[in-house]
Amino acid sequence: MKLETMVKRKISNNIILYKIITVFIFLNSSISCYSQEKVVSDSILWQHDRPLKWSDFKGYPEKSPYNTIARTYSNIRIIDRYLDGRIPKYRIGSYFFTKKSWTTVKDSITLKHEQVHFDISELYARKIRKIFDSLNNNLIEDYRIYVEEASKLINKANEVNSQYDSEVYFNEIKQKEWIDSIAKELDSLKDYRYRAVNK
Repeated sequence: MKLETMVKRKISNNIILYKIITVFIFLNSSISCYSQEKVVSDSILWQHDRPLKWSDFKGYPEKSPYNTIARTYSNIRIIDRYLDGRIPKYRIGSYFFTKKSWTTVKDSITLKHEQVHFDISELYARKIRKIFDSLNNNLIEDYRIYVEEASKLINKANEVNSQYDSEVYFNEIKQKEWIDSIAKELDSLKDYRYRAVNK
């Protein structure tokens, strides 16, 4: 590996806080849900055939004491919700927000690193869809149970993102392991990928 690339990699993985991926899910009935049309102007819905590009990072770099060179902002959001009888139903999307994400570099290693963070967001969106499907099948009406289950998964997603940053620090072998592992998990949950509703 070239020295310049090694230095960039070291800086990019300088601290766990280097990567702040904020994953929110709005499940409280008092908060309005986001329509896909409203979100789409400054965001990218996760798609298996649409990886991130550096041109997607349109935000302005923030000053940071941690030598941060890139930041990805992704969200798990409710696209739609409704009641089927008394059973709450949710459509969930995993989004990358272009105007809040930024970079000061253009190297492929860092971009792959960023992509895995977005993939982790989608992985946990799928896990939420799966648990919601199970709750629906068990005719669970209390939306607070959905909130609890989603919150647990959101917390776990944040833990996994931190673990990922700490493990791949200056370690290309670990980076490759994570890329393969997350891809495998996504594939195992392909039945819970996002599906658009035909109108």
